[in-house]
Amino acid sequence: MPKRIILSDINSFAVEDLKAQAEKIINVIIKNNSFSLIKKNALLDLQKSILTNSPMDSLDHYNNDTDPWNKIMNMGSDKRFWFDNYHHGLVVSYFHRLILDKIDYFKSGNDPYERIKKQALMEFVENCLPKGRGGDIKIEQILMGMLWGNKTDFVPHTISSEKILLKDDRKLLIEFLFERKPYRIDIIADNIGEELFYDILFINYLFAHDLVKVLRYHVKNYPYNISDATKQDVFWTLNFLAKTNDNSLRNIAENILNLISEKRINIATYPFTTLGFDRGLAMNVVDKQYAGSSLIITKGDFNYRKNIGWYYWNIKNEYKEIISYLKSPLVSFRVIKNEILVGLKNKALIDTLNREDPDWWKKGKGGVIMLAIPKNDNNHLKRNIIEDFWAQTL
Repeated sequence: MPKRIILSDINSFAVEDLKAQAEKIINVIIKNNSFSLIKKNALLDLQKSILTNSPMDSLDHYNNDTDPWNKIMNMGSDKRFWFDNYHHGLVVSYFHRLILDKIDYFKSGNDPYERIKKQALMEFVENCLPKGRGGDIKIEQILMGMLWGNKTDFVPHTISSEKILLKDDRKLLIEFLFERKPYRIDIIADNIGEELFYDILFINYLFAHDLVKVLRYHVKNYPYNISDATKQDVFWTLNFLAKTNDNSLRNIAENILNLISEKRINIATYPFTTLGFDRGLAMNVVDKQYAGSSLIITKGDFNYRKNIGWYYWNIKNEYKEIISYLKSPLVSFRVIKNEILVGLKNKALIDTLNREDPDWWKKGKGGVIMLAIPKNDNNHLKRNIIEDFWAQTL
């Protein structure tokens, strides 16, 4: 196996990423909420602890996930520092969980990102979408919207307006859908706003063309990373679209809500959705949540990392071999915001990008729509599992 991505490598992008998230997200939360002085100071102390590599706090407010978090983070009697030799994804996810602990989210139920998320959708529908055309957008354009809508992620400091497609399997995906007409599709979602909007158009297209019988839309189990979609966000978005003056959008939203009522669409969530950990090392999650899927679609960088694990893969590694723990075809929509590239053949273009802008991979310039049929070699039978808590449907 290649080298693990860990936080003790002080010059790594993993360290830069955690510091950037701590700085930006906490500033955004404080700016957009009227917290008490105690909660505001608790958030600022959390931010400072990361920027100065101080010991991690434990979760103060007990919740049903407190013990599983303590176990997976090894929060024992010894102090754990933010930049210890530990799994990057787990530490970042624990930071997001600590944010909710500092504001006592599970008692109040108030989403600290709600205003930002709602504003993003309303501005997109009002300013970016041609009136009366929601139902007329072609499938190729919908798929591009599902990809580049991920640029609306609020966390990276610099997001480029450039859109460079490094892998485009749209044609293969469309052929797959029409030839196989999969019984069940699972979409593991990322952001609200423009990205969720195009996901909704895609889901409507699937059912309108009788390309799927049932669909599971996997969302975060609590507010995460500012713009990530929760169940509440999905239903708010659908109800918002159902009340617009645009007849086509209204019809689409009402159709999706009806399909949810008929249980042909299931908005699913479970604790693993907010755990930054390798899917291939969580086979109980794979078996419980994805077994029986005819096609899995993952959205965004976070889910891409979960697909391949937190390793420094070589660009020449085969994606279908890395995801061999899955039993279902996988489509990954990814706007690139970290340094790991797998399964890309256009080396000349990537060399040009590296030469013209060495930091292009941080800025969301590149995107991939990648279809992979896993090599089912039963390697998944040898993989580790995590606690069943992370796999349980909520």
